[in-house]
Amino acid sequence: MLLQHVKTISGLAINKEIGTQEQKFKFVTRSFASQPDTTALDVAIAFTLNLNEANEAYVYKTLKQWYNLIYNPNTGAFGLKKDYVGTIVVVQFNRAGDIYRTVTLEDCFITSGLAFTNELSYETTEAQALEVTWRCDTWKEVLA
Repeated sequence: MLLQHVKTISGLAINKEIGTQEQKFKFVTRSFASQPDTTALDVAIAFTLNLNEANEAYVYKTLKQWYNLIYNPNTGAFGLKKDYVGTIVVVQFNRAGDIYRTVTLEDCFITSGLAFTNELSYETTEAQALEVTWRCDTWKEVLA
């Protein structure tokens, strides 16, 4: 449902930079690979906020319902991780329309706020946009 409203996706750097660890012995320094700084991804997706035929901001409402599973500002209730994580699938196509890369992001949850009308401008013809950031614990990449 939200697929048609995606403008940009950033943060898909799934091949993390590997750290280095040095060991010295007498006058020689040896280097070893060490752990990456983080094993999670922070993926940002920008959506257009169009209205449907019933004049509903359904993109915002869908994301707000997901956000409320994590933290509901009206009640102060926090949810359990098993209830608010989801899966995001990013598919990349070549010019002929063939899939050449699929990234499946698992255990994702919203970490940004939902600034629905953070800034309004009557001088632009661009659709209102909303950028949402998710923290993803694990992922799978499939290349054609």
